[in-house]
Amino acid sequence: TERDFPQRALDRGVSGSATVECTVTQSGSPSGCRVVSEEPSGMGFGQAAVRVIQRGQLSPRTVDGAAQDAKFVVRIVFPLAD
Repeated sequence: TERDFPQRALDRGVSGSATVECTVTQSGSPSGCRVVSEEPSGMGFGQAAVRVIQRGQLSPRTVDGAAQDAKFVVRIVFPLAD
């Protein structure tokens, strides 16, 4: 959403993206998120992507019906509105 767009990038009219790795816990909450990459760097897209992911709720991986922690990687694109 617009509120997630990094202000530094917005001020400069720059679109970008970030790839983040997290663990989805047994309760379905993202945890331990870290920025793997962001493009362009230094514009705040990595931290913005982490904030977006941490608001989410996911379905945990199950093994024999029991929820398990699992890592996942996601890329989030931040396009400028036309």
